[in-house]
Amino acid sequence: MTEALLEHGRALEVRVSGRTLRAEMPYGSRARDRGEMFAPGSIEPIYPVTLNVQHDPMLEVATTADRSLRLRDTPHAMIVEADLRGDAQSGPLGLVTRRALRAISPEFYARRARTDAGLRIIERAGLPAFGLVDVGSYATPLELRAGQLLTATIPTGHRCSCECARDCNYVELAHGSLDALIDGDTDVVATTGRLTAENILGSREAGTLLIERSPMGATVTLTNADTPAAASVRAAAAVSPIHVRPVIGDDSVTTQTGDVLKISRLVTGVLLVKTAPPDRREGLEPAVVADPDAEARAAVAVPDRRLLLCL
Repeated sequence: MTEALLEHGRALEVRVSGRTLRAEMPYGSRARDRGEMFAPGSIEPIYPVTLNVQHDPMLEVATTADRSLRLRDTPHAMIVEADLRGDAQSGPLGLVTRRALRAISPEFYARRARTDAGLRIIERAGLPAFGLVDVGSYATPLELRAGQLLTATIPTGHRCSCECARDCNYVELAHGSLDALIDGDTDVVATTGRLTAENILGSREAGTLLIERSPMGATVTLTNADTPAAASVRAAAAVSPIHVRPVIGDDSVTTQTGDVLKISRLVTGVLLVKTAPPDRREGLEPAVVADPDAEARAAVAVPDRRLLLCL
């Protein structure tokens, strides 16, 4: 059977922890600059799926054939992970950490699609590859702007490690449980520890803490990068992943089964921003912490593609 036209250019921002790149392609999310979205479960990998540079098949950097590229489909997004070669200054990893390449873009064949009120909805798509690219259309709200400190996700719908004082090891936030946090008009404070002046990173009331709805739960953005607490977060992020967790308030609606605390309604006024022990990171995604020198490094030109063949 003859395939449909190969398309690409719809991309999402990436995060890097160590050598591992991770990105989420949310279903039901309209492309930022196109009237188009993928329906849940519409993406069908064509194995072996590869990851290349700027959609050039000659510049392959990872593949599912050797597990350097891994895909996981969920009801809400296609999860992509890739182990990158090089170091912080060279190779594919260097291009990503320097933000010369800052997104991945799927290459796909639209096998079935429909149009609804001007919106193209892709219902079935074959996926042979992704490209590491410098810009993206399906961008999650993870791209840091000048002066910001970090962005992070508070996930819903799956189990996460817990560090609360309750008799539990895990917490599970139900879909919709963050409505009060996202839409509430009460103040929320982000802090690295106890609520003291030197620990506070921002607050909703001051306009330095933004909490927005996202396909995966809630996106938290801290916009003030010029405080002592922000400096401590940047220093910690250089050696260990940073996570953002809500402190579970007494008015939250919860039930507990075994060592899992399930939350149907979260009520909190505090978000804790800090690194977690290795055995307390399950289900959590590291925050994307801004590098104060990122703008200068982003201006570095992408090396000639012929050189990339030797990576």
